[in-house]
Amino acid sequence: TGGVHRGGELSLDISSDLTELSKTPVVVISAGIKSILDIQKTLETLETLSVPTATYQSDEYPSFFSPHSGIQTPHRVENATEVANVFLTSKYKLKLSSGMLIAVPNTHPAGQAVENAIQESLNEVKELQIVGKDVTPYILKAVSEKTKGESLLSNIELVKRNAKIGADIAIAICKEENKFQEEEKDSNELHSELQEDESNTPSPSTVSSPSSKVIVMGGIVMDLIAKPKKGLKLILSTSNPGICFESDGGVGRNIAEVLGRLGAKPLLYSAIGGSSTSSSSGGGGDSIGQAMIARLTKECGVVVSPDSIHVASSSKNNDDTNNTHKNINSTRTATYLAILDHNSDLNVAIADMDIFQHIPIPSTEILQQADALVLDANPPLQSLVKAAINATSSTSTTTTKVFLDPTSVPKARIIGTCDELLKCISYAFPNLDELLAMADGWTDTNAELNEAKQDGLKTIKLASEELLKQMDPTEAHLIITLGCDGVMLASKKKKESNNNTKGKRKEFEFIHFPAKEGVNVENSTGAGDTLCGAFINGILNGKSERESVQIGMDAAILSLQCPDRAISPKLGRHF
Repeated sequence: TGGVHRGGELSLDISSDLTELSKTPVVVISAGIKSILDIQKTLETLETLSVPTATYQSDEYPSFFSPHSGIQTPHRVENATEVANVFLTSKYKLKLSSGMLIAVPNTHPAGQAVENAIQESLNEVKELQIVGKDVTPYILKAVSEKTKGESLLSNIELVKRNAKIGADIAIAICKEENKFQEEEKDSNELHSELQEDESNTPSPSTVSSPSSKVIVMGGIVMDLIAKPKKGLKLILSTSNPGICFESDGGVGRNIAEVLGRLGAKPLLYSAIGGSSTSSSSGGGGDSIGQAMIARLTKECGVVVSPDSIHVASSSKNNDDTNNTHKNINSTRTATYLAILDHNSDLNVAIADMDIFQHIPIPSTEILQQADALVLDANPPLQSLVKAAINATSSTSTTTTKVFLDPTSVPKARIIGTCDELLKCISYAFPNLDELLAMADGWTDTNAELNEAKQDGLKTIKLASEELLKQMDPTEAHLIITLGCDGVMLASKKKKESNNNTKGKRKEFEFIHFPAKEGVNVENSTGAGDTLCGAFINGILNGKSERESVQIGMDAAILSLQCPDRAISPKLGRHF
């Protein structure tokens, strides 16, 4: 490719190649930018023209004959599939019409000698005051003479290497493009359906108090996610080059979305802000929370009502002593800021969730008509206890199972001390840290957590048995997520005794489900919630706990592979 000539800021001698690349969607493979040009200014011009530029398997941008230029590459790519996905994302998702430039370093041993000859020739050009169109012919001739023909051999080798890698990229684009075309088709069809149905879709404010087979009570959160750029590790106490995006989140909201996408039509109880928390809204219109509710109802099949969603008053009246939820100090929709590491695992997070103190409690009538009550640990403990007791009351005409996601270690520790709540719980979904925190207060500090985890499977079984004893006396299950080690299903069932003792004895059973290997993890923030929601949907559809765990793990893979959302929108098409 051509580029910006030396002194181009004065002569404006810039190759038209750059302009053409900015308007033609094609991947160009080159050995870099020749050092007779101004490499740095050429890269800056390409950035200005919105042309993605990257180097193949190197952090240094090559100077055509030599793999070295002393200039850091704008981006690094490792293989043909990565190039294909970047190019197709730009074309289909970002709707950019520009091309892409991939620089492939020349590996021929004569390359550096040719580069040295170029630099000598450039000095001669200055001394001889050669300018304009005469510069390039002089340098090419001088380089050929100085290298005694080695420049031609090096040129032949780099052409062969470029052709091979270019062919690999072309094949990868052909293989990957169908996936992008199908996603674009699905997106267009969904957009058309939403436009057609919009006039007939009731807004949340007009829906009466409905009944549902599954009630979800928990948080709605705006997730702000940040992670380092690919190939870089997170460095603490400084800024890191990376990627930031926002998505709808919150444990309760996420589980409701999963259930909705799987056709369960869950009724969601939560709380949102009543005024905008984003300057982009101009201070008017729907709040972030209200927009999130609209997406849940229109796109995900989640049901809400005026009684199920508390909308914070924008009034600054601080009189909240009667706990009627009419006025509250904070009007912000909950926000969760997560920093992920280079493996897309959580490094640290900040949660602004005061509004959850005002999540409403479903009425006893609605609870006792449901098959399942799903709780995350964000509402106040007394609200969780009241909802669980009302759902499992002996006066109920149906058997309502209570499912709990402990949400975090601090909340898990509090729940673990509340026998009144635990005895209502039939299913809980802790990770290992949350399990240890819930199990009879074993672990009050991070040091104790780490020490307990050293024992591995023994600790998991002992902690599980301790917790299961406190849960639903009839039957209880723990679905314990273990990260890359998969999932452990711990169950307590009553079984007839085989000896002469009267009554029944409790039996604990443990089944380990290994994680699937080779999964490309893009975003882990919604995987656990996806597993939880898909598991619950399996139970509601008559599946066993074993079958439901496997369904949940398969569903979680889709969310792990979804880079820009906590919950994969593909769930409804696969399950």
